[in-house]
Amino acid sequence: MTAAVIPRLSVAAPAAAPPLRFGLFSAATVLENVEPHALSGVEYEAVCSTRVDPYPAPCRPGDEMSRAKTPDGTTSIVNASPFGVYAADACVLGRDANTARDQLRQRFLGGEQAAVERIIRTGELGNLPSLEQAPEVLDAGADTDLLDAIGLLEQ
Repeated sequence: MTAAVIPRLSVAAPAAAPPLRFGLFSAATVLENVEPHALSGVEYEAVCSTRVDPYPAPCRPGDEMSRAKTPDGTTSIVNASPFGVYAADACVLGRDANTARDQLRQRFLGGEQAAVERIIRTGELGNLPSLEQAPEVLDAGADTDLLDAIGLLEQ
């Protein structure tokens, strides 16, 4: 005598995870459906320095300035090469087109942010400089102010 095989109970899938609260997507502007000429890349002028130096005020009129002022760059041109990310399903058999599309969209939204951040970090698609391939940009030293360090990352 053989035992009957009872199939597992089918229940609704858990809700999709919410997008990550912090990270690149919380600071970046994501461009979708861009004009074709944007596929050559984008560039913009960024204020990437927060350096403000102290300077002694003269005590009396006519006092000589006690030291020279050292200028520093305020802006730099930032450019970025375009890249895309995608998700493709190997097999959609047994599902209708709408269900397959919704599941693929859920998969894409769940992994898009991590994929983009990995590409920016590693320079995997020729996006240079990357955080891993330009350590000298990030070597600010222990006495660097937090805002200065963020400026270095933006630069």
